This record gives sequence, structure tokens and C-alpha cells, in this order.
Amino acid sequence: MENVINPFKRAGIGLLTIGLLDIGVMVYCIMNRISYSSNFNIFAVIAGIFLLRGGVKTARVIRWFFAFFIFGCFGVILLFPLLLPLDLLATQFKSNPVGVLFSYSIPALYLAIIIWIYLELSTTSSKEIYNLNPAIGNFAEDVRHRRRRRIKILQAFGNVADLVKLPIPKGVEGEKK
Repeated sequence: MENVINPFKRAGIGLLTIGLLDIGVMVYCIMNRISYSSNFNIFAVIAGIFLLRGGVKTARVIRWFFAFFIFGCFGVILLFPLLLPLDLLATQFKSNPVGVLFSYSIPALYLAIIIWIYLELSTTSSKEIYNLNPAIGNFAEDVRHRRRRRIKILQAFGNVADLVKLPIPKGVEGEKK
């Protein structure tokens, strides 16, 4: 049998690592009074933990979220020349080349990691895990139907009880004059 690591666990390890590194950088920036903003930190740690535990729903949510995030990032990349004049970028690069490269390489690294996690959660083995056991899905559907049936039965009993409580209106056949 092959030793294949579950793609959810690989993605979970990646998210957990990125989240912990991001929290470390955030703490460093706070201690040194450097401005810092990120979208990953605690959310990446929580999502990584859920993926390590094998959460299929979490994997689906993360996959959809990252799909929209990737689409948005590529939209920003396409619109970037309209947002920042290239002459200004060239001037910034001449004055501080290391700072400019660093400021653009970190978001590129994050985007590469997000694409990698999305691809991990989109592999055929992960899609097999999504639909691993149809019996589980059928069982969950049966439980939902049983709950609905139980609620309908209780509603029927409640409706009958309400009818019994209603007074008999005057003028009904059984009334004597």
C-alpha cells in the first residue's frame, strides 16, 4: 500500500504553517511599532486545524473562498497598471529596490500558496474524499427526513389540540333550543 498523505492534511499543514508564521510576523511588527496588515493569521490557523482533522465541509468552504480570492487577485494584477503609474513604480524601485521587491514578493508568495492549497483541495483524491462514502450522505439525508416527519407529526397533534380547544359555534346542528 502506498504512503499517500491525505490532500486535506497537506493543505492543513500549509495553512497552519502560513498562519503561525503570519502571527509571528504580526507580533514582531506590533512589538517594533511597524504597520502590518494581513488576512491570514488566526483564520489560517483555524482552517488548518480543521483540515488536519479531515473536515470535508471545511475543505469545500476553503476551496470556494480561495477560488474567489484567486480570481480577485488576478483582477488586481490586471488592473495594477491603471492603479499605479509605471513611472512611479520605477522611481520607487530606484530609490529603494529591496523594499519594493520585498513588498511585491510577499503578496506573490501568498498568492502562490493559495493557488497551491486550492489545487490540493481540487485533486481527484480530494474529490474522492468529498464523496468517500455515499452511505454517510444517505444516512444524513434520512436523519433530516426523520426530523421533518417528526416535526410534521407534532404539528398535526398541535393542530388537533387547537381544534379540540375551540368552542362550538352557535347555530350548529347539535345545539338545542
